Amino acid sequence: MPADRILQGASQLINHLPQTTFREQGFDAAAVNLHTRIKETSRQVILFVHGLGGGGYTTWRDMPRMMFEGTHGPHTDVAIFDYRSGLRAWKRGGANLTAQVSRLKMTLQSLTDDYGYSEIYIAAHSLGGIITEAAIQKLFHGLNKESVTSLAAVILFASPRAGSGWATLPAFREAWWLKRFSKQVTEGEEYYSTHIEGRASPAADLSRFFLPHYACIASDDRFVSKFSAQLGVPGDQCLALEGTHKSVVKPDRADHPQVRWLHKVIRDTDSLRTYARTRLAQASRKDPAVIVSELRPGVHGMDWEDIYHSVRKQLSNEFISVEDRQSHPGSPVDIVITVRSTEIIVQSNSPARDPILNVYAEYVSRKGELFVGICAVGEFWQKASELIAEWLPGNPERGFYIHGVLDDSGVYEVIIKCIQAVIQRNSRMQGGSRINRILDLPPDPYEIPEGKPL
Repeated sequence: MPADRILQGASQLINHLPQTTFREQGFDAAAVNLHTRIKETSRQVILFVHGLGGGGYTTWRDMPRMMFEGTHGPHTDVAIFDYRSGLRAWKRGGANLTAQVSRLKMTLQSLTDDYGYSEIYIAAHSLGGIITEAAIQKLFHGLNKESVTSLAAVILFASPRAGSGWATLPAFREAWWLKRFSKQVTEGEEYYSTHIEGRASPAADLSRFFLPHYACIASDDRFVSKFSAQLGVPGDQCLALEGTHKSVVKPDRADHPQVRWLHKVIRDTDSLRTYARTRLAQASRKDPAVIVSELRPGVHGMDWEDIYHSVRKQLSNEFISVEDRQSHPGSPVDIVITVRSTEIIVQSNSPARDPILNVYAEYVSRKGELFVGICAVGEFWQKASELIAEWLPGNPERGFYIHGVLDDSGVYEVIIKCIQAVIQRNSRMQGGSRINRILDLPPDPYEIPEGKPL
């Protein structure tokens, strides 16, 4: 975002302050100040939202300046959201929080649409957290279901996600929002538990809006209980600090743990968002499902290998791709087909015995994940099939089959039959019926009562 950019319309919502060093400035009618660097562009901004009776700058002491200057990490642009509440709004009978929610929603939209920020972090104190979550709910309500939005994370400081026992007397209009399990608190929690993925995890549920939530908890907070401050926030996304409800947002120690934590949240969330986008891109790609196959034909099996590759190509299409193991080194194999001549199998001390026992051992170790087809080719196919069955130390269950065929045309049929069975198995794992219709394949031959191995 060019610092000298003139934004028509946006100036009504945000007061843009290009600076070389961070300097606080009074608020105009917009009551939102945006601090950026002169002639620098940033995709990240952190928006500070104060709590009941607080002030845009006074609530946070030096935290906005430290984030702008990068005291303990990379610097970021900083936005300050101010509103009148508590004693500041006493003459007005208290704050109109519904109006502040709408204004915060419009501020978030402007930071995205007018200023081009792709990562907006919101640091909210106390009542500011309830306002923030209500504004996000209104903002997301009008969006298409895009899991990764410009809103990157919400960092709550001593915010009463379950309300506050202190807000029992309606001395301020804001108390109706702050009391335990108020309508605003309850509706917000219901929305977040249903539509927001607040876990900062690579395994996040991306069918919901991906918006990690973090909570900073004050050890000596007389207004917000620990339960309320961390309700719905994973334990490893919480930071407990020594301090009171107000001091927890005013860094005054040499190591500034709040600021270090904010920088870490930004680093971690940035990486997670990149990973989430990769996951979404992979899920949206229409690459074919891959089945990895392997043929073990022995030293005299060149003709059988030609048949095998011909079948692979024949059964592959835009939805299913049957790939040989050599094309996918390191990937687990879905199907192994072993072909041997009956003359070799029926020999005493047959050299075919060990390769067949080896593939049986692989089948057992894979616990049903590996499909195996053994094919004996030649005029002694019946005797060879019986002999192979005698070699096996156990009774294989579904997915291990012995075939006997007379010639190469039979090998062709067996390889087709085996790979089709694996395609059917794979299609069921991926939602099945649609892929079955696309392939127009017959049912799995091993699931037809009269369909028995040769």
